[in-house]
Amino acid sequence: MNGIVIIDKPEGWTSQDVVSKLRGALRTKRIGHGGTLDPMATGVLPVFVGRATRGVEFFEHAEKTYEAVLRLGLTTDTEDISGTVLEEREVHISEEDFLSILPSFRGKIQQIPPMYSALKVNGQKLYDLARKGKEVERQPREIEIFQLECLEFHGNEARLRVRCSKGTYIRTLCKDIGNALGCGGCMAALRRVQAGEYTISEAIPLQTLLEAEDKESLLRPVDSMFRNHPAVTLTEKQALRCRNGNSFSVSLPEGTYRAYAQSGEFLMLAKVEDGVMSTIKSFWEVFPATSSERTVAPTLSSQKIFALGFFDGVHRGHQALLTECCRMAAQFRCETAAITFDRHPQALFAPKTPALINTNADRDALLRNYGIRHISRLPVTKEVMSTNWQAFLTNLLSEGAAGFVCGDDFRFGHKGEGDSEALQAFCRERNLPCVIVPEQTLEGVRISSTHIRQLIETGKMETAASFLGHPHMLTGKVIPGRQLGRTIGIPTANLQIPEGIVTPALGVYACRVHIGKEAFLAVTNVGKRPTVAGEGITVEPWILDFEGDLYGREITLEFHHFLRPERKFDTLAELKAEIEKNAAQTRELLQ
Repeated sequence: MNGIVIIDKPEGWTSQDVVSKLRGALRTKRIGHGGTLDPMATGVLPVFVGRATRGVEFFEHAEKTYEAVLRLGLTTDTEDISGTVLEEREVHISEEDFLSILPSFRGKIQQIPPMYSALKVNGQKLYDLARKGKEVERQPREIEIFQLECLEFHGNEARLRVRCSKGTYIRTLCKDIGNALGCGGCMAALRRVQAGEYTISEAIPLQTLLEAEDKESLLRPVDSMFRNHPAVTLTEKQALRCRNGNSFSVSLPEGTYRAYAQSGEFLMLAKVEDGVMSTIKSFWEVFPATSSERTVAPTLSSQKIFALGFFDGVHRGHQALLTECCRMAAQFRCETAAITFDRHPQALFAPKTPALINTNADRDALLRNYGIRHISRLPVTKEVMSTNWQAFLTNLLSEGAAGFVCGDDFRFGHKGEGDSEALQAFCRERNLPCVIVPEQTLEGVRISSTHIRQLIETGKMETAASFLGHPHMLTGKVIPGRQLGRTIGIPTANLQIPEGIVTPALGVYACRVHIGKEAFLAVTNVGKRPTVAGEGITVEPWILDFEGDLYGREITLEFHHFLRPERKFDTLAELKAEIEKNAAQTRELLQ
């Protein structure tokens, strides 16, 4: 048994308690978890089984996101409410005062680990010393708080959302915030809502797994933890060299890749440097084949598992579906495929069609990044949209469909008469595998393209990225502008917004821009340029550390952070000073 199971850790259990319980339930000795949670904490605990444990080393450095409750006015020896109370104070802190202190805890900061922790000093664990009443000097360690926001504030309690680097102690952060406010504080509750690529919406209760008859079906393939890296399918000769531990030449840009065999089997996490692909870590035994199959893997290119949907944004809900498609393809030794449309399906009937999150090209690129090899983009025409659902599925069978996966709310065929139940019945009659992926949520909110569009339109890019699972991206062609930026030493590229694509809220953003194979930082203004009496809405990135002519070329912007609203300045000198300040913020946030 090999794979990853995402457990929603119950309160009162240590992370090792969970592993020990699963070791017996799954009847395996090779098992480990991907990041300790304190007993009082709940939430995302990835557990690695079999050869999937080879991926733990990559996961240990992954970012984590928590929701914590900070109790002000209470200080304990463990820095949380489970400890002995050392001091209690009255709290007279306003919400405004509380919010004003948070910026000082964002970014790279120094944190002294708590005595009640598993860290070792001179070979002894700190919590063993603490239980003996001993306190020793601990050296501060650099951590990074990428996101710190207050979700609720009521009197002496605040609910915080924290996205942070490896090694961050949230209870120590709570204590330090309380000390900075002068009233003390400790952590009253903690829930991990994301670890690496895995969110709380993907986690299952421990008891659910223990009671499941088919426990192995709840494991995710190990390649799901690398789904942000692009996928590449190797030739049979390349796959054989991979299995033998040899590098080989490829025609790919430099970077990190998920490498698959022709059969869809995940072989390795690989890197490409100077046109040569080599192994970072091999995983090909995760889906074992017989010795004869390993010599020459069968190619079933005509057989495909189809993911059905529109996939606008390719958000976390879609990604759950695509991960299942990849798992099924590996299980049945097929290739992955997706059906989508060239424009919004409402375009034929609705007077006003919703703006799309992605261009077709961006959507295709994201689908491939998440493991889809074949993409069929259907035209939204009267002929196509009037096809009944049975004929729609039968046509896919003629294209090699050997199984299907879709969301529980997916509808297809004439007037949307086909749904997930109809798809399941169709597959049962033909003995085809079919998986229906339930609705995905994040923090109790349904993950949907509609919600994400609203976040983008209001400039909430960090939250949009949480729902998308990646930064919002916009690809467009650089067209000639008025070149006013050059007169103040800040040359910008004037990006043509593709028709029908959602426009971010007016303002200034910290971005990354991809030009061919290279990536740069950029300060991007979306707006009407009021200081220079601009006309219409433009998207203008100032690409930092770049020199060259971009006219006529396509570039891709990734929107990471909203820096400020667009506003009018009295002079160009003031405008320049503000943009340079925004450039410094961008470097600090993204470098």
